[in-house]
Amino acid sequence: MKKFFFLFFCSPAILLSQSIDVLFIGNSYTYANNMPQMVSEIALSFGDTLNFESSTTGGATFNVHSTNINTLNKISQKAWDYVVLQAQSQEPSFSANQVANDVFPYAQILIDSIESNSTCTEPIFFMTWGRKYGDQQNCQFYPPICTYLGMQQRLRESYLDMTFNHNSTCSPVGICWKESIAQDSTLNLFSPDNSHPSIYGSYLTACAFYSTIFKKTSLGSDYIPNGIDTSTAIFLQTIASNTVLDSLGVWNIFNADFNSMIIEDSVIFDNTSSNYENVSWYFGDGYSSTIESPTHTYSNSGNYDVTLVTTNNGCLADTLTTILTIAPFISLCDSFEVTDVAIDNYNLTIGIGVYNGLNSFLNYPYVAFTIDSSGDTIQDGNMNLFGAINLDTTWYHYSIQNSVNPIYPLNIYFVYYDSSMLKDTCILTYNLTPSVITDIKQIGNRKLIGVIDVLGRKIKGIKNETLFYIYDDGEVEKRIIIE
Repeated sequence: MKKFFFLFFCSPAILLSQSIDVLFIGNSYTYANNMPQMVSEIALSFGDTLNFESSTTGGATFNVHSTNINTLNKISQKAWDYVVLQAQSQEPSFSANQVANDVFPYAQILIDSIESNSTCTEPIFFMTWGRKYGDQQNCQFYPPICTYLGMQQRLRESYLDMTFNHNSTCSPVGICWKESIAQDSTLNLFSPDNSHPSIYGSYLTACAFYSTIFKKTSLGSDYIPNGIDTSTAIFLQTIASNTVLDSLGVWNIFNADFNSMIIEDSVIFDNTSSNYENVSWYFGDGYSSTIESPTHTYSNSGNYDVTLVTTNNGCLADTLTTILTIAPFISLCDSFEVTDVAIDNYNLTIGIGVYNGLNSFLNYPYVAFTIDSSGDTIQDGNMNLFGAINLDTTWYHYSIQNSVNPIYPLNIYFVYYDSSMLKDTCILTYNLTPSVITDIKQIGNRKLIGVIDVLGRKIKGIKNETLFYIYDDGEVEKRIIIE
């Protein structure tokens, strides 16, 4: 909604000097201690320029400003970058119904006037502060505003309602005051009437507006008004900067921002920008997207400059660029190996080795096992692959049912989940020939003569050793019974 570009980069950060035109509409809370000039001086200390005009009649409400010729003429004077709207100090703290009747309609009139003058002007609602001891004048009619904190809470709610209802920006001055009081209640932000700002309160307000408008910290500004010492100035700069810049989305300040999660060669992007209308993503590999929160897969490993550009009304643009590193993709399917297959009385026993390339095996506590016959799943199961040093196998027992007539060769599928529950599918092929299955199905029609070990000694079935089963049809079958 403005005619300039903000450029923000994660590393290194580049903050360009800016020239901004601002109109302040309000009353004595705004003009006390010449607060707009303070904002201009802070900007100048950082090489920025704030050109401002004001329409600030004492005690004026939004209703008054909505028909005030001076205010309306100032709005139409130029295509402002920002117009600040400050309501009468008490009205937005009243009950929700009263605010809806006495404040919101006139805020709408002012917003309409601003937009009819220029669609590229961004309104900023000036969230004011609660009175030091609450609103004692109206406390009897609406008890929530009897205390400072109660009045501040209602001001916050009303100003944020107006902010989001009009897709505008909020300068959270009142929340800056609240934080300052919480950290150092001895620093008096109020003038003797316990309502208007002292020099400290106005300077804190100016610092908050600088961060709201320029999206930069005021910490380090060498502009300090007379009557404020350096340590106090730093304290107030810090409060304002942290309150505004740590919560841009809360105050609906136009901003491009995103988080990302890399999963192998794909990246899930989470758009956390605020007060925007359109987004454009540039993934650094020649591809782009206008999806709000896209997922992108990279063909090659490497470092990529990912840029998010947010726009609003085609007038305001904000850019965030960060570097993402896509590591070479190594499928853990390469770690799986079928080490042995044995069949005994319709039981299929498969030995699975899992090697991580570092002479040790990985622990995959969740592995699904499937035997597939031309796309038909015969059975699902679970098995545990335990971590071990050097060669190790885990055996999975699968029963071949009489009703199953699989087509060979069978494909063995493994679906594993790593410690973060990321899923992958491995396909291992092991040829089980029909003759083997035929032999199994004929077990009931032949007679076992004896069992011998590798030395030819007759022996009963022993588990975990190689044995030879001799049948009356001349067949000799080698088996290992795994326990």
